[in-house]
Amino acid sequence: MEKEAKKLYKSTKQKLSKAKRSYVCRSLKDVVRGYRNCKTASEERDFVKKESAHIRDLFREEDTTFRRQNVLKLLFFHMNGYPTEWGQLECLKLCASSRFKDKRVGYLGLMILLDENQQILMMMTNCLKLDMNHNDTKIAALALTAMGNISTPEMIRDLLPEVLKLMQNGTPHLRKKAALIGARAVRKLPELSADLIQPIRRLLSARHGSVLLTSTTLLIEISKYSPDLIPEMRTDLLPLLRDLLSDLLAAGFDPDLTVGGVTDPFMQVKALQAIGTLAKTDQPASDSVADVLSQVLSSTDATRNAGAAVIAECVKTIFKIESPQSLKALAMSNLGKFLVSKDPNSRFLALSELKNVVKLNPALVKPYTETILECLHERDTSIRHRAVELAFAVADQNTLPRVTEEVLEYIEDCDPDVKEETCTHVVDMVDRLSSNLQWKVDIFIRLLKKADNYVREDLLDLFAVLIASTSSVQGYAAERLFNEVLRMKADAQVVESTFKLDRFAFNIFGEYGELVTSHSTGIKIDDVYRAYDSALSETMESVATEELDRATYEALLATRQVAITSAAKLFSKVVERGQVGEENILQVRQLISTWRQSLDLESQQRACELSTLLTVELSEARSAIFARQETIDADDARKRILLPLTGTSSSLALMGGSSDLIGFGDELAQLPAAQGSNAPAAQRSDPLSDILGLSSIPAPPKAEPLPLPGMESLAMPQPTRKSGPSAPAAGGSLLDDLLGGSAPRPASVQAEQLPSKASSATRSVAKPEGTEVGPLPVMDENGLRVSISLFKVGTTPQSETRAVARFLNTSQDKVERFIFLLSVPKYMKLHLQPATSTSLDANGGSATQSIGLQNSMSGQKPIQLRFRVEYTKAGQPTMQKQGVIANIPRDL
Repeated sequence: MEKEAKKLYKSTKQKLSKAKRSYVCRSLKDVVRGYRNCKTASEERDFVKKESAHIRDLFREEDTTFRRQNVLKLLFFHMNGYPTEWGQLECLKLCASSRFKDKRVGYLGLMILLDENQQILMMMTNCLKLDMNHNDTKIAALALTAMGNISTPEMIRDLLPEVLKLMQNGTPHLRKKAALIGARAVRKLPELSADLIQPIRRLLSARHGSVLLTSTTLLIEISKYSPDLIPEMRTDLLPLLRDLLSDLLAAGFDPDLTVGGVTDPFMQVKALQAIGTLAKTDQPASDSVADVLSQVLSSTDATRNAGAAVIAECVKTIFKIESPQSLKALAMSNLGKFLVSKDPNSRFLALSELKNVVKLNPALVKPYTETILECLHERDTSIRHRAVELAFAVADQNTLPRVTEEVLEYIEDCDPDVKEETCTHVVDMVDRLSSNLQWKVDIFIRLLKKADNYVREDLLDLFAVLIASTSSVQGYAAERLFNEVLRMKADAQVVESTFKLDRFAFNIFGEYGELVTSHSTGIKIDDVYRAYDSALSETMESVATEELDRATYEALLATRQVAITSAAKLFSKVVERGQVGEENILQVRQLISTWRQSLDLESQQRACELSTLLTVELSEARSAIFARQETIDADDARKRILLPLTGTSSSLALMGGSSDLIGFGDELAQLPAAQGSNAPAAQRSDPLSDILGLSSIPAPPKAEPLPLPGMESLAMPQPTRKSGPSAPAAGGSLLDDLLGGSAPRPASVQAEQLPSKASSATRSVAKPEGTEVGPLPVMDENGLRVSISLFKVGTTPQSETRAVARFLNTSQDKVERFIFLLSVPKYMKLHLQPATSTSLDANGGSATQSIGLQNSMSGQKPIQLRFRVEYTKAGQPTMQKQGVIANIPRDL
């Protein structure tokens, strides 16, 4: 009796517990409703915490009745950002269940909660193998789906036999999924590609749409990751693809496959991509598919999106393979129809394809120049952006004036995000295609008027070098800038703020203005004086009371600092030429002296030094200091400024880098040239930086400007600079006590101690003081050599270390998408500038990259560098190499 009572009690307790759980365990719909009814985030967190605790209790009790429902609730919480890692094992248990409903939720949970990096997936290999061999196709499809999403390389290697077996299954649904897993296997383990070629041949022989589509995708992936197998696939598979495309073109209307009057456009696009991959660089293969490609272009209706997509892919394929000229002409004819279409999508498509064609054969695109320029006036920003890229690419000497006019008009209304890049490419195009420097100057002035704030500082430097290197244009440039810019200031006209144009005008006119200040040119000295008086009469203390933002205030101050130096230069030269008397220079001296009380230290120092130089006692020294320097090599300036900004292509995408001078000062101009390069070290000159203390602050880190010939204040110090006068040169300077009131030395002594004009112009920047190490080998494999040279700037332990990495390609293949990265310990700071090029030509192509290093624990811990190199070559997958740079001295 007692036994029966205990047995009844236990049974009743179990039923009560089960009933209680049934009553408490909510359905997924109730949980979603309760979560959405929460008013605040705190209520949501409490609700999730309470429900998660209940789910955890049921998992702990090994409950099987509500496991599937609880996992679904966990997935809902996961999608809302709550942690659910503790439920991963329950997904594995559901996958191991024999019921399809449990497996469906289990595999869904695995794909959402896990990724391929989770170690727990190793426990799924056997379960996946069993399910892939299951007689129920729905369960096998679930296993294939999960494997296609989260399989690891180890799982793929273990389960590849099952995948190959399912590729021969009679169910198209399983063959399709198996082919997609094959594509993932190729991406993860390219060495398995050879095992998949034979199954592709059988899959392409099928006549099921989805199987054909996925098998073609698998073929393309193999071609991408294992290009050495392309010849074998070309022989076996290209005829099948050609016949498949012909059958699609000849097929009639099929309600399941026809889209916009085109039979299965998705399959046609995939087939064209595969044909382009297999027939590339092979003339017989290209000839074998020429007829079917011509049939695609002539029989496809391009008035709808589906047909336009097929024709666009066909055009890509034609220019990818070795097509005959007649076929290329037919392809260009179709692109021309797209270009004049009223549909903006068609025009964008045509411009995008023409951008690819122009890289292969610019002559085919030149007849469409006028139509491309008309697209610059479209409302659609994307169309205008593509059109301006093409305009730069197709411009030649005949169309340059027309293209330049249209692009200048486009710059006024283009997106500010691309305005700076567009200005850079305008300068590159004009400088590359025109030999008329006067016309270049006119275009540059117009460019500064339209987009002053978006023109890079180093482009101003480039034009200053071009003007300095051609004596015949110096007077023209000074006259044009005075009439276009400075005369307006003389006439007190209110113009839009163009600070860079103003600085450029003051610099050029201060250097060459004496050539055009005679009575014959119409530029009177009085007009010149009024221009400088308008710029300098109002001090910054009075301007500061106006409502100016900081950037505008600093730009205005920098412009007036340039005007101070320009006035001193110009009037010193016109006095020397006898155009005005010595007494007239006193007016300029008084004008500059008003800035001696400026609150800005740089302006005050400049005004004090220059006003003292304009005294009668220093007239001989003044002529030597303000003497015109010899020219800087214009080709070298182009190489340092334009090439890093635009590369060798005409696209708008900036490479983001600059020359060897980026951000690390002038010392790098003396670094050894890259391997394989015989270019001489750049000669730098800046005589007034030591004599007058007009040292300059580097430009923004995008690119440091080149020094100007006699116009050292173009890269003007920012008004926030607060520094004392520069120290005199070793051995004493002419103006050692210039501001201290001591009497000047005799003129003979002054002349002896001043540097000559030739020595000033050819003086190069000295190497950084300190130790030099290198070049140190970094890597040398696959024909790619990387080395690095390090330089200790200064002799103190806290001195900065600068480095230059050099890249040389000695192989027969071009290196593309080249990236060189460095990492340092926490006690170091790294300033890594972009490389001068992201591609290295075959047989000697080279590039460099500037690096700055700061070791906060110098003397205690050495410099440690880890590198990583990424690049592609000959269409192969991205290759990587990483390691540690050895042999760096501890005292560096």
